[in-house]
Amino acid sequence: MDKEVIRISLPILALFIIWRPLRTIGYCASTALNVIGEGRIVAVMTVFGMWVIQAGGAYGLGFVSGFGMIGVFLAMLLDEIVRMPVFVIRWRLQKPIEIQKTELDS
Repeated sequence: MDKEVIRISLPILALFIIWRPLRTIGYCASTALNVIGEGRIVAVMTVFGMWVIQAGGAYGLGFVSGFGMIGVFLAMLLDEIVRMPVFVIRWRLQKPIEIQKTELDS
């Protein structure tokens, strides 16, 4: 295998090892918020994260600063680092929903 490919691939693999758990937590938290009717915060943060952090970060880190693919993946990781805590905190701040008992529940 080409040593240059290995040299470029190993840092990207390390970033993916960090990125995937964050992405999974963020995905589950955002879906849970959507289910309970909190889709607005999910939509706003997702649009902000993808356009400002991911696209802007990919351009800034990948092209302007010269990090290339590693910079693009760093921008993706940064997006998850910003969005995931917002979703989890928003979920944790939700009040429990009280379910009314009916005659059929007796």
